[in-house]
Amino acid sequence: MPVSSVNALQILLVEDHSFTAEVTKIILNEIDCQVTVACDAKTSMEYAKKHYFDLIFMDVGLPDLDGYQTTQWIRQNKESLNQRVPIVALTALADNQDKARCLAAGMNAVLIKPIYKARALDILNALVPRKTDHGQIPVAANDLTDWSVLSGKIIDLDLGAEMFNGNIELAKKMLSAFIADLELELETLALSYKTKDWEKFEAVMRRLQGGISYCGTPRLQEASSRLENHLHAGYHELAPLLYKQFLREIEAVKQEHEQLIH
Repeated sequence: MPVSSVNALQILLVEDHSFTAEVTKIILNEIDCQVTVACDAKTSMEYAKKHYFDLIFMDVGLPDLDGYQTTQWIRQNKESLNQRVPIVALTALADNQDKARCLAAGMNAVLIKPIYKARALDILNALVPRKTDHGQIPVAANDLTDWSVLSGKIIDLDLGAEMFNGNIELAKKMLSAFIADLELELETLALSYKTKDWEKFEAVMRRLQGGISYCGTPRLQEASSRLENHLHAGYHELAPLLYKQFLREIEAVKQEHEQLIH
């Protein structure tokens, strides 16, 4: 098993199944994560009070409190050191209602078990700023060029349809509804950015991310996650770069959507 570096990400894995926890820990160790395992909600709460983590993987089904209640405790309890840390739900099966419940409880994303290395890397890259020997800083601070352009599909209707049992037409309708309601939110976002009201800015971004997650727009989803998570971590100096990137992806989605409906 690889030895974690001094810059390893600190991960709390909340998982009651010992074999699953061990396998997941091995996978995360291989991508330079230092993993602390909690086998139940009570243990995870104790860890959350004593240690700061870069990300928490939260099993939804736990023997004492469920993952939803545990997440709400971590988010809301003043004793928690991890109120704003990304939390990713782990579940064997998840329909749209389950995913909505996870987001409502304060989780940032949902992963279907088992965790594979590639998917774990995707989640970490999207939600956790990287580390250097000088402490935790975002990737963008080191190499802005790599962050200037996102690759992949602008609109992926098959991805959007996964949220609606494969219904492509419903995915199109959801995307159209999201775009139709977008302008007012963007105006509020622009004003809060101009006045550096980061609390309001983050609140608007959270609302937008909720809609984006249902729209099948993977590049926009990545851009919005980068922006919200870096500001959430206090890296306001990166706002111009990431906000510009977010707006560019919004425009790309709108333009491609116009082509889809005509």
